[in-house]
Amino acid sequence: MEIEVVNYIKEARAHGLTDLEIKQNLLKAGWEAHVVDDGFAHAKVTDAKAAEPVKIESKGLQPQKADPIKPVAVSAKPAAVPLTLAEEMPAQKKTWSVMRLSLILIVILLVLGSGAYAYFVYGFNNPSKVWDKFASGGKSNMYRGTVQFSYTDPNSLQSSTSPFTLSKLGFQFKGDFYVNQADAAKPESDSDVQYTVSYGNTSFSTGLQYILKDNVFYLNVGDNPLLSAIFGSTGNKQPWIKFDLQKLQNSSSTEFSQFNDILNANLKTDLEKIWSDTKIVKIDKYMGREKINGVNTFHFKNTLDKQALKTAFGQMADKLQQATAGKGGNVSQSDLDSMKFVVNALVDKVEIKDMETWIGATDFRLYKVHIDSNAPSLVSAVQVMIDEPLMSARNKSRDAKRIADMRQMASALELYYNDYNGYPESDGHGNPAGGTTPTYIGIIPTAPTPADGTCTDYFNSYWYQPSGTKQTINGKTVYSDYTLTFCLGLNTGGYEAGIAQLSPSGIKGNIPCPSSKQSDCVNLDNTTNTDKTVQQEIQDTIDKLQFNGTLNVDANYHDYGKTKTLTPPTDAYDVMKAIEDRENQPIIFNSAAGL
Repeated sequence: MEIEVVNYIKEARAHGLTDLEIKQNLLKAGWEAHVVDDGFAHAKVTDAKAAEPVKIESKGLQPQKADPIKPVAVSAKPAAVPLTLAEEMPAQKKTWSVMRLSLILIVILLVLGSGAYAYFVYGFNNPSKVWDKFASGGKSNMYRGTVQFSYTDPNSLQSSTSPFTLSKLGFQFKGDFYVNQADAAKPESDSDVQYTVSYGNTSFSTGLQYILKDNVFYLNVGDNPLLSAIFGSTGNKQPWIKFDLQKLQNSSSTEFSQFNDILNANLKTDLEKIWSDTKIVKIDKYMGREKINGVNTFHFKNTLDKQALKTAFGQMADKLQQATAGKGGNVSQSDLDSMKFVVNALVDKVEIKDMETWIGATDFRLYKVHIDSNAPSLVSAVQVMIDEPLMSARNKSRDAKRIADMRQMASALELYYNDYNGYPESDGHGNPAGGTTPTYIGIIPTAPTPADGTCTDYFNSYWYQPSGTKQTINGKTVYSDYTLTFCLGLNTGGYEAGIAQLSPSGIKGNIPCPSSKQSDCVNLDNTTNTDKTVQQEIQDTIDKLQFNGTLNVDANYHDYGKTKTLTPPTDAYDVMKAIEDRENQPIIFNSAAGL
């Protein structure tokens, strides 16, 4: 037995609601019909076991089994008449007792009423349930709405390698929309929006209109400069163009078949269950009742449960990985972990300053949403995209110098060997001695800084170490072998990234750590430490992104369940047909040109 249902039935009755109203509210809140019926049955049984009823008389409230008060005899006066307690009290005290009793009854009613009201609001009319229903369709698969969206970015792009500048980026749009998902095979919708893009002291505004009906997508190119530039080369002179989505799917049957194979019914059910079980919107404060477009609503301040959002994404990523296994879209565990890490890091950066929802008081539907939040700076993202390749190029340039230095050192040491039948001793600081300079090499090269990739500063420096048989030849102490260690940030010149070593046999990359202290070395194995290094690199990149942009969203929803007649244009330019005609057009050879 659902005790929440039973308690609500009792409290709602005390608040004056009829059983029909109570049942409708419970069903709209998502409770199953048999649970509601059981709740009424249980409430009836508990009502029968309640305390004995109170008898209401004309003189006031008295216990049904109250004992009469004995007559009071008064000397020197006529025989007393039997009195009740009320008649025996002085007038002032009688008035105080009635007032006190009325006050107590009012307090009890207020407590019961507010309890039922609070439970109705916070227990049954929960925005989390409404969000779930709204996002997944459910009873809200047909509605209209208006939306206003604005994004501002206060940052400026600064690049010494490009004359391109970008600052004070802004984007705003507002408009109306209609959605009808009653027929999942043939959804319908339309929208008519106006948007403005601004940067620096420049801005331009234009519109966008579309209609989706019978699996055909109609788009109004009109005076939209971007759309005109895209579709102007087709020779289209009509303001409307159209795409037959069924033809588009058939023309890419292989890709769609593979896609549909991955997004099978079981996967869709699993993903829907993840979101239905996840409550990412929580109630922070109840603000009272308000009317939105003539509808009574409850106004809430909400918060976003970041942990719930991250958990849900992780579960979805796991399901998608399982679905793509063996179907040409395999995702490694390390890539999956990195993907989760990126999402978690971005979610942690988002801070919603204000989130409010307005929920229908009787139909539990969403009528209004307001969100104020920070947002990632697109300008800083572009800055990172410019800087990262530049840093990578510099990394490659430093690695190329390291390889060139090693080849120069190898040549000089071999020349030394030819003269002295051995390799020079070390100066104790990682450099060859014994007159290597300036006879065999002008200057001993030094490693470029900073260290790149996963190289440490310890092994970024070149380090020469003679080894093997030691002997003195022509006054020179020489050795039969040597090693010269260095470190590559990236795979370069056919050599793997990591600690590398030059010896008389050549260059060998990705060697085991020569030091006894692991902190001096990079991790050369594909272990958890490597994953942490990758995640740290991801974190470093995300930390470079600025999240000082602002995002404001206001959306209103209305006309639930009301159908809108969509009338597509009859003279729309058929893009798919134009493509087919071009592909089927015969090739004409020019005989005059000798073809």
